[in-house]
Amino acid sequence: LNPLGSAAAIELIQEADLVIWCGSKVSQNTGMNWTLPKPDQATITIDFDPLEHGRTFRPTVALLGDVRETLSALDAAMGDSRAGANPEWDARIAEVKARCDADKAVEMASDQMPVLPPRIMAEIAKRLDDDDVVVSDASFSAGWISGYIPAKQARRQFLFARGQGGLGYAVPGAIGAATVVAKGARVVT
Repeated sequence: LNPLGSAAAIELIQEADLVIWCGSKVSQNTGMNWTLPKPDQATITIDFDPLEHGRTFRPTVALLGDVRETLSALDAAMGDSRAGANPEWDARIAEVKARCDADKAVEMASDQMPVLPPRIMAEIAKRLDDDDVVVSDASFSAGWISGYIPAKQARRQFLFARGQGGLGYAVPGAIGAATVVAKGARVVT
């Protein structure tokens, strides 16, 4: 049970040669309790705020710009140059992801008492429609939601306070979502 992100990503990032931080202030949570980046890892930070580059560590390369636009430009520049370049790493990713997905499925199906958050998230996910918007309060609930409720489509379906708000964000966030974002869809908080 890890409300700080995908178990596979958390495991694999420890082994990565390069970590790219996209629009992240690299806090205690995103830096895995300040253990990331590791001293031997190359790093790239992408952020439109020049004050974020080097705030918590000195990146190998700092790219100033909009994350989406910068990643699109990098993707276009690299093209297919790296496709299949490291089959051992691709296999390692697949193996860790499959193992972590299996562990996650067990957590979500557990009938343990007291009921744990992964099971609750699984039950909520079963009841969500494709257009529903989920609003989370700050704290661990955001991690549980993002880790155990799958996104069904590419859009702003999940709204989290994380670093921008405190406890109690969910109620005004849900009101805002209902009037601006969801427009007719259910808002779940």
